[in-house]
Amino acid sequence: MYKLLLKQFIIVALIILAILSIVFGAVLPWMKSSLYITALIGVRSGKTQTLDNFKAEFNRPLDFYSPIGDEEIVKFLGSDVISSAIVQNKQSPQIKQLVQLLADYIAPHLLLDDTRHILIGAQLYTMLWQVSGDENSFQKSEFYYKKAYEIGPKLPPVLYGMLDLYRLKGDEVNAEKIRGEILKYWPDDESVKTILKQ
Repeated sequence: MYKLLLKQFIIVALIILAILSIVFGAVLPWMKSSLYITALIGVRSGKTQTLDNFKAEFNRPLDFYSPIGDEEIVKFLGSDVISSAIVQNKQSPQIKQLVQLLADYIAPHLLLDDTRHILIGAQLYTMLWQVSGDENSFQKSEFYYKKAYEIGPKLPPVLYGMLDLYRLKGDEVNAEKIRGEILKYWPDDESVKTILKQ
């Protein structure tokens, strides 16, 4: 009798574990990605016209609980959606406000222990600094690049991004320092060898 009860308990426990695995490993991530795709379709089709609509659409996948998918949604939102929104509105007189609003919207969702997320923040604030000339945006971009540098000091996107940022700023001292680091790891990079001579 005891063995039968133990077997039944084990079977029920395994069934519950299997169901939980399916829910947390497949169903919730699928629902989160479906919400993201719906939001993306809204932006690409032109249905999402205002910032409030944009936030409402993308808050759904960002706020939806799933143990898998948060990192990817923020990465795709930062790189795909925001970049395309900026490209589509590049000639708009409101480009500065658009980039500022998008950067401020995505920044709280960035994971500061993931270089891909950090680089999205750096690139967003670099774009904002370029369209606005706002020193605060430059400092935020530099903050994100330095944070990424702490995690991955040899990563090419980090080093080349920092080099571009300092070149655009006209900061020859820091640009030369980063240029030296790049050449230490990739001594045959001719473009970097001649970059500051230009």
